[in-house]
Amino acid sequence: MSGHVGDLSAKQQEALAKFRENIQDILPLLPAQDDYFILKWLRARCFDLQKSEAMIRKHVEFRKRLDSDHILEWKAPEVIEKYLAGGMCGFDREGSPVLYEMVGTMDAKGLLFSASKQDFIKKKFQDCEIMWRFCDQMTEKLGRKIETVSLICDMEGLGLKHLWKPAVDAYGEVRLAIKFCLVPSKRSPFPNRNFHSCSAFEKATGKTETLQYGCGCFSTEKAGAARAGQKESARQPEAMASGAA
Repeated sequence: MSGHVGDLSAKQQEALAKFRENIQDILPLLPAQDDYFILKWLRARCFDLQKSEAMIRKHVEFRKRLDSDHILEWKAPEVIEKYLAGGMCGFDREGSPVLYEMVGTMDAKGLLFSASKQDFIKKKFQDCEIMWRFCDQMTEKLGRKIETVSLICDMEGLGLKHLWKPAVDAYGEVRLAIKFCLVPSKRSPFPNRNFHSCSAFEKATGKTETLQYGCGCFSTEKAGAARAGQKESARQPEAMASGAA
């Protein structure tokens, strides 16, 4: 069973009911209380009730700390708006919004020397909130639930500079469904066991390969959601016609 609404085993149904019971005190503080939203947290920790509860309680505290009720009105510093590359680039075949993340060309060190870590995290959180609203819009338009965001990761230029500790620490966990990755010369596994399947497009050969990972969700602890903006010196995305399939 996939762990999604309408495709739950008896054990997963039992876990969902127990999980709801355990988090009754924070349900009013969540942006949604339906099974679609609650099941995200269970899938994220492979239906481990203790870990799922710890995660969602941290999320509530995180939303409170970042003033989530007013996050869409918040304005990021100019340097983040101008130089944090990537953004929304349409919808995939299932109707999910697609984000294009230029990981390899991002100057994380320069950004964090020019803006605060808190502003950087807040911008990423704002971007995620915007994308979930796109999901809601597509749900209404298509008449079926859209609950995932597809992420295209362009890894060209990725190197040790991106492992600068303050930059790594600046990213929290972002739950997306990676559908497509652009890699400069070879495919390599991501460092977390909980990855969805994704397609890797190798620029050197033009080949596309589907990669399968673990259960149906993952953590991108060293990469966040892309934002709607363009870096002046960034190149145009390649192979977009093949992406987000």
